[in-house]
Amino acid sequence: MDTLGLAQALVCGVSVGGMIALALSSARPDLTIGLFLSNTGHKIGTYEMWNDRIKAVNELGLEAMADDLLERWFSGYFWQNETVQIEGYRMMLSRTPGRGYASVCAAIRDVELANKIASINCRTFCLAGSEDKATPPEVVAALADKIQGQCTILSRVSDIFQLSKLQTQSHNIYVNKWPSWYDINLQPSVV
Repeated sequence: MDTLGLAQALVCGVSVGGMIALALSSARPDLTIGLFLSNTGHKIGTYEMWNDRIKAVNELGLEAMADDLLERWFSGYFWQNETVQIEGYRMMLSRTPGRGYASVCAAIRDVELANKIASINCRTFCLAGSEDKATPPEVVAALADKIQGQCTILSRVSDIFQLSKLQTQSHNIYVNKWPSWYDINLQPSVV
């Protein structure tokens, strides 16, 4: 962001991207005017859970784990109604390098944000899915409380939102909640 001269940005992050956004905002508050965090927390899962997942990736590979992971990512509604998209995500996940996936698991396991996020004082909006198994609504709500943000829970939604529902909900939140919640004048910038 420094290289591009970006500052006072509304930073959006989903899942591990939300954790990255939290780390950025706590380390460099001058860069963020607001956070839009979806399906994330200051701590996701347990140390043991991530160790088990890393071991499984290393021993079995992602293709063998794909269905279990996808069941955590998508709601039952999505599984029943979007079988073609589920197959596409299964193929994407199966082609993901196991070593890279295991490294991300280790990063999520090892990150310590609980003390760092206390310093975040920018405007924050958190979004959760009612059926999210990876970051349940109570995890997202606890994050919002910890950083004095607002939290909305979408029904029949899991960790990875249906694209059309996410686009609609994001637009509704932006149009109906964000401007009335805070007076922010953002200049659009896509990098």
